[in-house]
Amino acid sequence: MTFALRAWVLCCLLLSVTACGKQSDTVVAIAPHPRNPDILYVATNESLYKTRDGGATWSKMTTDLSSFRILTLGVDPHSPANVLAGTMGDAVYKSPDGGQSWTPHNAGLKEHVSVVNQFVFHPTD
Repeated sequence: MTFALRAWVLCCLLLSVTACGKQSDTVVAIAPHPRNPDILYVATNESLYKTRDGGATWSKMTTDLSSFRILTLGVDPHSPANVLAGTMGDAVYKSPDGGQSWTPHNAGLKEHVSVVNQFVFHPTD
């Protein structure tokens, strides 16, 4: 974990995310862009946020998963436009466009899987 990411984690855990001048809910997941240190995704109990400028400003993402609590986020290291959200209640959602739109992505998961709390990406695939 880089120093910058450790600093982000510490700030988010201690202070929570500030977006649009209002304090947000508790941070539950953080996912950095693998190639651009200015891009970071942060999930709270209520919302999903993205910064493109190293945290100077935050955008609340319009999501198609507003009724499901996000537990974890992952950014595909091989194709960073692909962002995954692990939820409590509806397993996995995938965004092919950096978080702008979301669709269920549960192919290959057993029927009873509804909670996803971690993503691990294959190092070469």
